[in-house]
Amino acid sequence: MAVHEQSADHGDEQLLTRFGYRQELKRTLKLFSIFAISFSVISVTTGIFTNFAFATSEFGPASIWLWPVAAIGAMILAFVLAELASRIPLAGYSYQWGGRLIGPGYGWFVGFNLLCCFALASGGETLLLLSPMIGTVLGLNVSNQTLMVFISVVVLLLAGLINIVGVRLAARINNLSVTTEILGTLVLGILLLVAFLVKQPAIHSGGFLFTHGPLHGQAAWYAASLALLMGVFTIGGFEACADLGEEAVGVQRTVARAIIGAVAISGIVGMVTLICFAISIPNLAAVASSPTPIAYLATYWFGSAFSRVFLVTVVYSVFSLMVVQIAAIGRLIFSLSRDNMFPGSSVFARVDARTRTPVNAIALTTVIYILVMVFAAEEGNAYVDLIGATPIFASFVYLMIVGAYWARRHRIPRSRAFDLGRWAKPLIVASMIWEIAIILDFTLPSPFHAAAEVAVVGQLVAVAWYYGGLRSRLRRGTAGQALAMGRLAGTEALDGPAVGAEAVGQPGTPEVEMGG
Repeated sequence: MAVHEQSADHGDEQLLTRFGYRQELKRTLKLFSIFAISFSVISVTTGIFTNFAFATSEFGPASIWLWPVAAIGAMILAFVLAELASRIPLAGYSYQWGGRLIGPGYGWFVGFNLLCCFALASGGETLLLLSPMIGTVLGLNVSNQTLMVFISVVVLLLAGLINIVGVRLAARINNLSVTTEILGTLVLGILLLVAFLVKQPAIHSGGFLFTHGPLHGQAAWYAASLALLMGVFTIGGFEACADLGEEAVGVQRTVARAIIGAVAISGIVGMVTLICFAISIPNLAAVASSPTPIAYLATYWFGSAFSRVFLVTVVYSVFSLMVVQIAAIGRLIFSLSRDNMFPGSSVFARVDARTRTPVNAIALTTVIYILVMVFAAEEGNAYVDLIGATPIFASFVYLMIVGAYWARRHRIPRSRAFDLGRWAKPLIVASMIWEIAIILDFTLPSPFHAAAEVAVVGQLVAVAWYYGGLRSRLRRGTAGQALAMGRLAGTEALDGPAVGAEAVGQPGTPEVEMGG
């Protein structure tokens, strides 16, 4: 290891100590790997493949112009979360950020909402998208539900096993997904555009991109609000790389840059790709009704053999998404458990001495994903509601974090690695307004009412554990103690004089209340 890398690694470990923890996970992830995690979690491929048909059915080709709206909203939020990640660079970021800003009880609700967001989405993406594509590539009967469930179980078990082996293997597999994401979106889109331009006479003109198609009796603004789901559903979760912050080298700079870079590149790649996809639509009704609209476009222009080869890149991208999602949520459960905030904490807080990974937490995450997937498969269309609830859970997480940061930012030490300065307040306010708008957009329209009910059930489960077991732990002082030990306050920079566990209680260092 180079001298500067050793110095960065030592500094990261010292920083972790100041927050009240010792280094247990293995620090091996550099900037590209951390960026690849955020880029993979956003997964332009998965988002467009899952939602392109819905968006075009609601608002036609014009739905693509809602993508930059979602991208700008995500970028504003990304700047705020990047600064927070630089100031509190810990695994299980959602719990840690909420807990250190307000209190451990508050952190529990933030963390549980994120757990719901990932768990409900991942099984659905595996069953409804990944397994049918694997079946298509292998020439299997994709209409056989039992077979699709079996493939989904195997895929999730494999993704979990990769994470158990070690973060280095998971990172290597995910790093390649940056290439397959580009191949499955931007490169395919450009090829479709070329095919469209070569064909004479042209199917339609460029004005086709600004048509909304049949609105099914809905007002244009209402249809547009529904179509916005494609961008909002896709450009989210970009801060997930912060969950692996305790395995990152130079964490304060690395994670912040990865968050902003992933959103920026995903926004640009997605916009260019959508323009190419939309202009190449030969039949709007056929694309809007197709369960695999992008595969339909590829087959129409290049034939089934090309479409099957192209699907391989998409399969790899979505599989990599499963790998990093299990990695992120495994770290969340580990982070909650080492503070005794989670049921069975003594089991899920363990780190394997050989692999230096939270094996039990990863295994539990994998099992949760599989159980949710099997349940929803048995309940018919339940996945529509479960997946529809994920943007609501995500917005709850973002709103709770940003709202807490607005209230307590001045009491959290600055980081010289990344600081918003005078831009912080307007960006925080804009982020809160954006997340409130998203929550309203995905709860008020009638198609999302069932998804909203799922989100309400999630809050009830979180409340049940809080009052059924967690609250008594907090009152006894047996949970969330690391947040008190490592709570940062004051105005010093994180990479300045020692603060945190050693500073709490010293003169001139105000301590934030526990809350929760």
